[in-house]
Order: sequence, then structure tokens, then C-alpha cells
Amino acid sequence: MDQDTSTTRPNRNSKWLLATLLILTLLIVFGGFQLFYKQCLFWTCAPSRSFSAFDLKLPYNLFPDGATVDDLHSPSKFDWSLESGVMSIHWREGKGGAVYHIWRYGTEWQASRSFAFHRRMDEEDEKYSSCPGLDYYSKFADQYYLGCGESRFGGYRGDLIGRYEEFVISFNTTIDDQMSIEMFKRVLGFIDEQMEYYLK
Repeated sequence: MDQDTSTTRPNRNSKWLLATLLILTLLIVFGGFQLFYKQCLFWTCAPSRSFSAFDLKLPYNLFPDGATVDDLHSPSKFDWSLESGVMSIHWREGKGGAVYHIWRYGTEWQASRSFAFHRRMDEEDEKYSSCPGLDYYSKFADQYYLGCGESRFGGYRGDLIGRYEEFVISFNTTIDDQMSIEMFKRVLGFIDEQMEYYLK
């Protein structure tokens, strides 16, 4: 006796169609979540970290005695990073100062674009050149810029922009009789060692 297959075939096809739609829906939902929350898709995402940008503070003893420190905190404006923190330090009643900024992005590509953007802003706003008396270059950063010069805000300043995988760091400081070029070099060394320690 022949079996009637006219009702079983459409049933199988509809099950496959339903399963395919379910898988596609899950991929879209998960991909949308990653794109919105992590700003990346699957294989392009930076690895998960056991630390946050707020663990990457600078110790107070790197700065002049009696300096006022605003600890690492979230900036007030949104900047398209996953995490960002800013820390400001002042001495000589505000005549000397430093600003440390850190951003974490969802991908290294985004971090590289951020590095290029901040580097370009420096070139447009300031006329920094090499730092006399400072022979330092990071052996760990993926992209690195270091410059010194007279700032349009007044005074002689040292400036660093570095990219360490998906992290971008900016550090800009007054160089004066209280914050010497050697102290600036110690900050640069600390940032490098800290990033190497956390990212290894």
C-alpha cells in the first residue's frame, strides 16, 4: 500500500524553515547586542578583560609634593568608547597641571582610529616636537607619539598619546621646576609597565 507523502513533506520543510528563522533571529539579536553594547561583531571584538579602565590609575607619588589630584572618573561627555576615565592633577595653585585620559574600545580598529584622531588634534592645536633630554620610546605600545613644546595654553608641556591593543592613553603635563623632564619620564615608564602587566 502506497504512503501518501503529500502532507509529510511540507511539514518537514516548515520545520526546517522555522529552525532556520530561529537561528537567524538569535544571530541578529546577539549580533545587535554585541554591536550596541560592545561596538563590535563576533570575531572583531577585543577580548574580555578581568580589569576595567578605572583600574589603570596613576599613583599620586609620580607628581609634585602637595599636588591636588582629581582621581580617575568618568568624563561628563559620551565619546563612543566602552569605558573612559580622566584624571587631573594640579600644583603651584593651578599654574602647573597634568591630565591623564584613558579610553577602552570594542575593537583595536576603533582604538587605532581614536589614536589617529587624538594625534591629528594635537598637530592642529599644538606645535610639539621632540623632547630635549628625554630618550624614551615605548617597547610595548602598538602606536606611540611623544612630544614637547610650548603650549597655546601657556608654558612648556610634555605630551603622550599611546595605543595598547584596544586602549588609548593620553597624558599631557606641564614641565616646570616642580614637574621635571625626569618625572615626566617616570610617568611614561609607569604607564608602559602598567599596560604591559595588565595586558599580558
